[in-house]
Amino acid sequence: MDLDIPLQDITSQASQGLVAAMSSMFGEGNITLREAVGQSGLAGMIPQILGTPGQVADQLEEVWRQTGCHGFNLTPTIVPGGHEDFIDQVVPILQQRGIIRTTYEATTLRGNLIG
Repeated sequence: MDLDIPLQDITSQASQGLVAAMSSMFGEGNITLREAVGQSGLAGMIPQILGTPGQVADQLEEVWRQTGCHGFNLTPTIVPGGHEDFIDQVVPILQQRGIIRTTYEATTLRGNLIG
């Protein structure tokens, strides 16, 4: 892949979610893949989200709406307890907004992934 093409011009069928997330992270500018990789290396391509449960939910909802992602990978800053805080305080807000489901159709991961 040409590292000097703008992110908006990438047409690969792979990692479209990542390309969309990177594009939204760097705003409306005409940033190249090379520049995006250089800048994202500073944060390890992990958005740093801070705030109250409502503020965290707002930021995750924005990422979800802008990129069409299908989920979130979390790395808590406090261990132990970080995951529990997220589950107890942020997940209910995201469920109320319809971003995270409240029930599953199947009883297995496989069943929920492929039906």
